[in-house]
Amino acid sequence: MFFKHLKDKMGKTAANIVFVLIIAFLIFFCFLLYFFISSINDNEKEPEITSSLIYSRIENADTISSIKYLYTNFGKFEDASEFKGITIPFSQKSFTISYDGVILAGISIDDIKVDVSDKKIKIDLPTSQIISHEIKEDSIEVFDETKNVFNQISVKDYADFTTEEKKKMEKKAIENGLLIEADKEAQKSVKNILMLYPDLYEDMEIVFEDFDKSN
Repeated sequence: MFFKHLKDKMGKTAANIVFVLIIAFLIFFCFLLYFFISSINDNEKEPEITSSLIYSRIENADTISSIKYLYTNFGKFEDASEFKGITIPFSQKSFTISYDGVILAGISIDDIKVDVSDKKIKIDLPTSQIISHEIKEDSIEVFDETKNVFNQISVKDYADFTTEEKKKMEKKAIENGLLIEADKEAQKSVKNILMLYPDLYEDMEIVFEDFDKSN
């Protein structure tokens, strides 16, 4: 009825043009409405949980917690010159040293493996290892240092001695459970990172396991 009235008033050609324009506008409006609704649905849609997604969440975290082992060490250095296996008299040299050290243990993020299946996020963390070992320079004290003109204490003596002492302290730290505690802290840290995204992982179980042993 509307278009018949329009034809009578504007003429057949003009009425057809108006009709086409109205149809075109309605089609254009429908397309806009469709894309608008689609964009909202895409934004609300949760990302698919994949191994790559989980790994990227862990990799992009600021840090994976590591463990510090603080200690104070006392060590004594002794040496003497020898000739054919016989100690030369009055050639002994020695010193006692005291210092504070810091051993840092943790895991390498690059070696983390992730597998997602059956509502489970399976994570294989590498075994913790010693990342660094530093001696606090301002804590070093030397006692009972000999002054032997025939066999003087050298910088190399100090360097070699502290290197050996560091190895001993690392062994002691490992025996005291440093790497075991670092493994536990790494698991806790990774789990806390994933818990920052509750909407993504609330229906998933996080499991830590050794992939090599489970295969």
